[in-house]
Order: sequence, then structure tokens, then C-alpha cells
Amino acid sequence: MADHHRAEAFQRLKLSKIHITPRLLERCPRRIAQQFDSLWAPVEELAQRLHSLPTGLVQFLAYTPRGHIVLTPEVSNYEVGPQSLRGRELEAVAFISLTELVEEPLQALHVVGHLLDHLLGCQGVPQGGWLSDGQGLSPPWVEIGQQIPVLFELGYTIDETAATNSRHYFAQSLAWYIQDRQRLNVADPQIERLLRQSLFNENFCRRTLPSGCK
Repeated sequence: MADHHRAEAFQRLKLSKIHITPRLLERCPRRIAQQFDSLWAPVEELAQRLHSLPTGLVQFLAYTPRGHIVLTPEVSNYEVGPQSLRGRELEAVAFISLTELVEEPLQALHVVGHLLDHLLGCQGVPQGGWLSDGQGLSPPWVEIGQQIPVLFELGYTIDETAATNSRHYFAQSLAWYIQDRQRLNVADPQIERLLRQSLFNENFCRRTLPSGCK
């Protein structure tokens, strides 16, 4: 049953929250485009990169009104306000470069980190607070969020990007957790522990995320 719910959550995520810009493969470098045999294949590639997220968090991302991921030939970046795509207006959008997803996945995952940071802080409200600013969409998440700036100030960041500010600290730490959790644990064991006990903890996510997303 658990496997069924997980597969269902990822399918919902892929169908409702992951989008493809027009002529994506045509506009990407040939070395990237030739790795995919269909337009749907990049969506599957991204979903595979996110496979370590717990089911409860995937469900939250899939069902919460805001928060989208758009695969693009451009550079990866996160946009807080409304974005237009194929006649639709999307809010809280992570634009993921397909080239970076394939060749520099840490950069792509960093932008996913910003998306989750914003959604867990206020469900993606444009002027709302982010988790890494010490905010949270419920008291348990506020408690998690308040720890992030404190850990950032300790200075045990995994790389220069993480050392920029608390938002980059959170996003880069999350990206490293997905890509190489052991390396993150060696460089910054306290943020690794916080992520393990919150965003990557199935029970915590199911207990604390909005019930409509379960």
C-alpha cells in the first residue's frame, strides 16, 4: 500500500506540477537532447533525481496550490511571483535547466531547494516568509525554520554557495543531501541532522503537512 501511495504521489507530481517549455529538446544543446528519446523523458529524469524525498513531502508538493517546476533550456532559477507558461499563470516556479539537470545536478537541485524553502515557509505566497528565514507554515515547521539561520551563523557550510546567506545555505544543503548525504554529514553534520529529521523524515512530513495533501 505504501508503494502504491508513493507511486501515485510521484505520478500526480509529474502530471500536475512538472512542466516543459515549448521546443525544449530543440533548444537544448545537441549533446543533451540526444540523451532523451521523448519529451516526457526529461520529466522522468527529474522525478528520479527527487526520488529520495519522502512520500508526504512529494504529496505536499503535488497537491499544494502554488509551486511548480518548469524544465527549460535556460539557466536554473527560482521565481516567486506569477509566471506565464502556455497560457497558464503559475506561482512560485522553479525553472530547471535541462542541461544542468544532466551535467550539473547540484545546481538544479539547489533551485528545487528554494522552491521547497518557500512552500514550507508560507505555501509559496509571494510576499510570505521562507523556512530559512525562520518562518514555517505551521508551528512544527516554524521550529525547524528557526534553527536554519542559527546553523548558518555557525559557519559550517559545505561550500561557497551555501556560505552566501541562509536561503542559499538551506537550498545548497538540501541539494547535497540528495546528491551526497555522507559528504554533507562530514562538512555540516547539524544541517544534515536537521534535514534528516524534518524534510526527509516520512513521519514528520505526514504529521505536519496540510491534511489535504496526504
